[in-house]
Amino acid sequence: MDNSKKNIDDLLEKYWSGETSIREENDLKTYFSGKRVADHHKQFAPLFTFFSEEASLKEIDVSDQVMQKINTSDRPKIIPISNWRKIISIAASLLLLRRMLWGSDVSRAAVVDARFAPYLVHPLPALDMSAQIPKKSDLRQMEGWQRIGVYAAGLALDDAGLGRGSPLRAETDLIVAAGSGERDTSVDARILEAAMQDGDPAMLAKEVLPAALRPTLFLAQLSNLLAGNISIVHNLTASSRTYMGEEMAGLSCIEDAWKRIAAGQAEIILAGGALNAEREDLLLGFELGCNLHMQPFASLWNRSETGGGFVPGSAGAFLVLEAASHARARAAKPYARIASVGSDRSNRMPLAAASVLDGLIARAGGGLPSPSTLVLSGASGVEPITGEELGVLRARGAVVRGYGSVLGHTVEAHLPLGVALGAMALKRGMCFPPFDESGVELPVEGVPEDVLVTSMGHWRGEGLVRLARITGEEAR
Repeated sequence: MDNSKKNIDDLLEKYWSGETSIREENDLKTYFSGKRVADHHKQFAPLFTFFSEEASLKEIDVSDQVMQKINTSDRPKIIPISNWRKIISIAASLLLLRRMLWGSDVSRAAVVDARFAPYLVHPLPALDMSAQIPKKSDLRQMEGWQRIGVYAAGLALDDAGLGRGSPLRAETDLIVAAGSGERDTSVDARILEAAMQDGDPAMLAKEVLPAALRPTLFLAQLSNLLAGNISIVHNLTASSRTYMGEEMAGLSCIEDAWKRIAAGQAEIILAGGALNAEREDLLLGFELGCNLHMQPFASLWNRSETGGGFVPGSAGAFLVLEAASHARARAAKPYARIASVGSDRSNRMPLAAASVLDGLIARAGGGLPSPSTLVLSGASGVEPITGEELGVLRARGAVVRGYGSVLGHTVEAHLPLGVALGAMALKRGMCFPPFDESGVELPVEGVPEDVLVTSMGHWRGEGLVRLARITGEEAR
């Protein structure tokens, strides 16, 4: 194997484009597991060493980089997501920070974590967060969801041509979808355990909290800390705003960015969200509403038989949305165009959300039913809303892919994640193979012209993003 800098760079370029052979991928694994990895390659080492470690466990090897390794002869390779070049009028990049299964046996997906039994989680693989968060002091003061988000945002900026030192970072606005922050469960437990033994909870809280509180003066990290850390670590000095509200937060941040750019109020915006699913406080909150799916694992469309529910997944998804004229001026090559964004909030009476979704599809256009329109469903698996969405899509003859089967439900990050997947499909000119064997997702040939990304919140909020393929004239 030729370990020269140029050869490894060439192999990596082929790998990000999904064009490497099995032999070349093995050469990359060998190189990154050795001791002579060049400094500028070290940021990629966790990915390739992760593959090797997974193979030693004799599991189905699925990476945190989406869909880059398909070995069957009748399925073309799909490019990985974490090293996208430029997107849009989405100039963008996405990081999917978890293992996922591609292929024929979703039931073997590595989502079981004994820490959270009987609930399931799509966990985060090992990553070198210092590649995007170089200061140890910054890493120490962030909880998991912030590290995921800051790391993903950094990759998005880099891949959009806004590397460190770029003057455009000072002009890039920031919109973040965030949850309520991570609670310090160890402090919660100390207070509750003491109260059960002998104490007055109010008095115990006064005794414990002064020594245990974070600098935020709150037991849970504040939601806008993610945006704050992205701004500080990546030197984004333009405007910043944070949306809360689970799936609707992710939809709102994309809708807000799209409308502001369309209205001429901004030219380039970093938008997205992150979720750390490996948290007892998060699982408790969702299960109090009876929202989680328990073992054994079932793919998205097969859960209704056992009551439904979602499987949380750790992920970070950020996009750089950019005005077409601004992208052309700096020679950024688009992946896709956001044609429309719609949102609503039904009262969730029977079939109310289905009616809203049907109306959103009609207003978005996209020619459904049409084999040239791909629907990426952000369905959670929670019933009855998942069944209602599926009913609408089947009635319209849609080509459906439910990405929650392989990535988990990523809540605030879920809609940005779906938009990024849709942009990738349009750029590559191919639909994703079925994500499960439920019979809902059927193989399809042909080049997609449009992608509809649905967002049906597990208990509130409905939305739809339509992406359109960039024509040759638009790309110039």
